[in-house]
Amino acid sequence: MASIDVASLQKFDVWRTEQMGRKAAHSTINTHNSALNRVLDEAELRGWITGSIRPTLLNKGRKAQKRGAFSLDEYQKIYTDLRTYHEKTFHPGARETREVMRNYVLFLANTGIRHGTEALNLKWSSIAWVKKGDERFLAIYPSGKTGPRLAIARDRTERFLDRQRTMNPALVDKTLDEVIEAKTDDYVFKTRSDERIDYYNLARNFNQYLEENDMKIGQDRLPRTLYSFRHFYVTQDLARGVTSDQLSSQLGNSAQVVDRYYSKLSPLMNAELHSGRAFVKKSIAEDEEVTVVEAVALVAEQPALSAAAAKAFDMFDAGKIGEAALLAALGVSRQGYSATDAVTVRALASVEAGTLAESMLIKIITP
Repeated sequence: MASIDVASLQKFDVWRTEQMGRKAAHSTINTHNSALNRVLDEAELRGWITGSIRPTLLNKGRKAQKRGAFSLDEYQKIYTDLRTYHEKTFHPGARETREVMRNYVLFLANTGIRHGTEALNLKWSSIAWVKKGDERFLAIYPSGKTGPRLAIARDRTERFLDRQRTMNPALVDKTLDEVIEAKTDDYVFKTRSDERIDYYNLARNFNQYLEENDMKIGQDRLPRTLYSFRHFYVTQDLARGVTSDQLSSQLGNSAQVVDRYYSKLSPLMNAELHSGRAFVKKSIAEDEEVTVVEAVALVAEQPALSAAAAKAFDMFDAGKIGEAALLAALGVSRQGYSATDAVTVRALASVEAGTLAESMLIKIITP
């Protein structure tokens, strides 16, 4: 233990990079350092080393790279193209990989499960039907970097899993319900050759598809990967009004992480709200010929908001100012401040849109 010094740690860093084939991420090195620090703590407690010779652990890992997102139109194009994409190669292995890739992409986009360890290690025994009242829901029990959890898949996921079942020679004569009921101890994503899908072959074929269709880089100038479908899943749920708290347990992330990574997407996801179209309600008669616009009545029901407060909220929702600036613009710290009904309604709308955290809401309405 006493021989561990800075030079030793530098050699270890080189060895780690060689073993991983890439520079370790910042979070990975944090995990390694945490484990090593516990060993050093024990060594110091037992008197094997002293604090003066204990090495300081550094972290020069690469920062996590942001991944691009797919729009709904791009997602629809992808899953439509993947129906026949396997027919565009004569290589047997690539053909089978692309068949699985279609189901895999749809699975990721409809569950929010992490690409890689979580999804590729999934077994049929980790899938179950759960009952709530008279209804049943498809439950997935992935195990990833935050440990095992329960995730509820969108209803359509049943079709993708059933199609994937038919590719497994050992399961082709059983129904999906029978496979789930039997808690079959076999990997979900396997090729027709009964081979577990390979991570690198899967990524290589998907990247090839993106490059062929000029979709590798999005409008945000960020690269897209299979992991982007988790991003897509989150943005779709946030746009539907699902809160970050509700998403956190499904994703295996804290609500704070969801807020931090996805709050900047709010303006686009809630374009109807920011453009004013959310205040226009259309009611179409059975013959689809009569449309009633109730915008005037709806706007009249909303309490008036000062020009400065409205501008501050607009800039905050667009990600142009932070929380401190919003509070300052609203005058929360001023003596005698009291949130008006207009400010409260606008703050609640921002919470519903996913741009404002509940802690900030409380500061605004109860200073």
